[in-house]
Amino acid sequence: MVDSLLDIGGEPEFPLPIDWSREPDYKFQISRYLFEGRGTASKIEEKNPETPIGFEARFYIGDRETEYTFLDFIHTAIGRTNRFWLRYPQQSFIPVEGLSNGSVILKVEPNNFDLFHVGHERIYIQTTDGDIITRHVTSATYGATFDEVSLQLATAMDRDIALGEFFIVGRYLLVRFDHDDFNIKILAEDKCEVSLKFIELIRDYSDLAANR
Repeated sequence: MVDSLLDIGGEPEFPLPIDWSREPDYKFQISRYLFEGRGTASKIEEKNPETPIGFEARFYIGDRETEYTFLDFIHTAIGRTNRFWLRYPQQSFIPVEGLSNGSVILKVEPNNFDLFHVGHERIYIQTTDGDIITRHVTSATYGATFDEVSLQLATAMDRDIALGEFFIVGRYLLVRFDHDDFNIKILAEDKCEVSLKFIELIRDYSDLAANR
């Protein structure tokens, strides 16, 4: 099998794996508010549908090759100028059934994604054999029994994925560096931890060419 990187345009991907063992330090901005009045039904009011995700994540450098890859990418990104893709280091969706070749619906456990889905969101699926699959999610709706959410995919799947073959399903974010500097912690003579801050570019998704 091979990666299936569709619906993301031609932008590069951050080349180093993020540390999954620690939660990222994130700053989700609340864009919808729940109002409850005495004797009246609750309602959700939308304040800002275009709210980016900003977060700080960590990765490790333990050899010269990784160091060169990182520094070369920093140069390519030209500080905070150029944009790139990054697999957000947190599981966002738990599938409830497998996918078949040609399917455009991914069914997941409820996680309130339907409340803040705007229409530009991308996801990635990492399978147990290491393949990465990306897709644009055009809608998110509850099922008839409200025990699952159906994610409508812009491009059909090109393979079968059994339920047990899902490793991670998360958000695939178009980002840039949020700062011109980064923090380095020396862990050993030949290993260091690097912390970087990223910000999602929500208004740039519409610029991307489809099915690339």
